[in-house]
Amino acid sequence: MPVRKHLLAIILISLFSLLGLKALLAPGLYTAHDIWHQVARLYHYQRAVSEGVFPPYWISTLAGGFGYPLFVFSYHFPWLLALPILKIGFDIPATIKILFFISHIASGFAMYVLSLRVFKSRWAGLTSAILYLWAPFRFLTIIVAAAMGVAFVFTFIPILCLGILLAADEKKARWAVILIALGTAGIILSHFSSVLAVIPTAAIFSLAIFFTAKDRKAFVLNSLRGLLLGLGLSSFYVLPAIYYSKLGIGFGNNYLRYFVNLSQLVYSKWGYGPIINSAKDGEMSFQVGVAHWISIALSSVLLIFSKRGKTQRHIPLSLLIAFAFSLFMMLDYSLPVWETITHFVPVDFPFRFMLPAVFVASLLAGFVMISVGKLIKPILFIFLIVVALFTNRNHIRVNLYTDYQVEDYVAAEFTTSSMNEYLPLWVDTHLFSRKSTSPLEPENIPVKDIERATQKLSFEAIFPKEMSVSVNHLAYPGIILRVDGNPTNYSRDVYGRVSFSASKGKHNIAVTFEETKMIKIAKLVSLGSLIVLLGLIFTPPFLSKLSLRPR
Repeated sequence: MPVRKHLLAIILISLFSLLGLKALLAPGLYTAHDIWHQVARLYHYQRAVSEGVFPPYWISTLAGGFGYPLFVFSYHFPWLLALPILKIGFDIPATIKILFFISHIASGFAMYVLSLRVFKSRWAGLTSAILYLWAPFRFLTIIVAAAMGVAFVFTFIPILCLGILLAADEKKARWAVILIALGTAGIILSHFSSVLAVIPTAAIFSLAIFFTAKDRKAFVLNSLRGLLLGLGLSSFYVLPAIYYSKLGIGFGNNYLRYFVNLSQLVYSKWGYGPIINSAKDGEMSFQVGVAHWISIALSSVLLIFSKRGKTQRHIPLSLLIAFAFSLFMMLDYSLPVWETITHFVPVDFPFRFMLPAVFVASLLAGFVMISVGKLIKPILFIFLIVVALFTNRNHIRVNLYTDYQVEDYVAAEFTTSSMNEYLPLWVDTHLFSRKSTSPLEPENIPVKDIERATQKLSFEAIFPKEMSVSVNHLAYPGIILRVDGNPTNYSRDVYGRVSFSASKGKHNIAVTFEETKMIKIAKLVSLGSLIVLLGLIFTPPFLSKLSLRPR
């Protein structure tokens, strides 16, 4: 795709992205639901990497210094992308805002290419891209919620679907595998909790491509190769996250608070407050977008009367089905489905299905554009864009600018998780209300040379006699106790801390997190998958064509 032909589209998408997020250009950060979490997470990620831990999993300095498995479960991709930005000199607040800009503008470019490829029209590509950038939920994600992981999921959904689309084209098999792998890994590593919401739309879209593919076998094989490669790339995170998921207190039935009403999806008042009791109370807006509803309505009408070919009818029909399903999953009517799902996987917010809903509504705008005459195209384009700009004019403002120091954010974050959902099941949370200045209990034991790192707590202690003691650090898979440099067996005390029998005398005590066998295997799988991906990207096309041709 020669860039020169699409230069105007690139400029316009960039301008609309900048216009939408211009509020982020102000100095400092702003008030938002998760902004404190994001600053603290990036701080801990950067610090761990600077100490030679890559990627980090356990952060010993969280949970009041008792330790917390933050990055066993929390996303990695945004922070991996942040590392070179920090390295060149940007501070953490600036990097947070740069990441939001990257996620936003990149999603616009990705949607442009996908819509262009599906509908063979630059009008379609540009309309879909701008509506994708200017959906109310996009501004809620970045400006109201500061949900970093979700922001990047918006980037990777069109990349995944572009790969699925190319999987039916034998000439594009290599890029299909690459894009499906990047899309799959990107979504998982950006926000694993959103995967459940993306799967149905990706599956329905895949079926539409399958039924119109000339070589269905090639489509299935290329799709599976890309999917497996994507899972392999993300395995360093997703395998431990799944394997250890049963150890945390989790979300419980918290998802019951996060269903919305259909009226909220059509229109709901814009607000900056967090959800306190129920998503139906109106603290946050869950509107899909006026321009996006127009896109859905026009697509539905045009699908009936359009004389477009079989392929171009299958795709919009599949998208409308995906949109309807996404709406259903956000409403109370879907409760029996959610109750079934929770038997297998933990869930948090049903309104995660806003992700595919916004994606589908934006992509269908491309179908609308190719279904009208040449004279109507520019008029319809201007109409949809003006509607999007006008109805979102109050959504692009932050609530309040702030001027806190990074240290303030870090000190205020106990676990960087609102519900502390990754705390081990065996932890008695009364532990955290106890005031302790010593790394040991009993506290009257003399200690010195206390050292706290992101994955280590060490100190020297003098024990007056042989006795049972507890280190003020949580027990967890991968936590190793060393006494005088020697690995030592330990148990969990009633609070869930590391407990052991210490002999009389002076001893060096160290509690460290070391990668478990599961994590080591998962990292090897990711490394192997990365080598395969690089091989696909840099292998000469004629060789990759031979290796990807179905037998």
